[in-house]
Amino acid sequence: MSSCAFGCGREARNSERSRCSPSAIDNEPRRYEYHLTAKGEAFASVLLALRAWGETWCKEPGEGIAVHHLHKTCGREVGLSGTVCEGCGEPFTMNEVTGELSAAFAQEREDRSTAARQDAEIRST
Repeated sequence: MSSCAFGCGREARNSERSRCSPSAIDNEPRRYEYHLTAKGEAFASVLLALRAWGETWCKEPGEGIAVHHLHKTCGREVGLSGTVCEGCGEPFTMNEVTGELSAAFAQEREDRSTAARQDAEIRST
């Protein structure tokens, strides 16, 4: 089982300890969708703060935001200022947000995945 953005892969099997709850959405290939539990929602502000810190301090000049978090209610980016949407000014929960990879980050992930597959093929021969 893969993990969610909150790193809940193994932990999700034990719902009493988990921050998120998986549900299968495809069988071939097996894919999961994750929803936060009450425990996960309570931890979300910590992760949002870490995201804001990383987007502010761990980027090269001119490098854009890797994942755009969109508020389902207003359709705009929630921004980096916590749990109040910068687009509409309303508080949000993580279950009211959807993430979209930026084109640059999606390409970087694809390039890394391709390189890892090629490396694995080389090592297996």
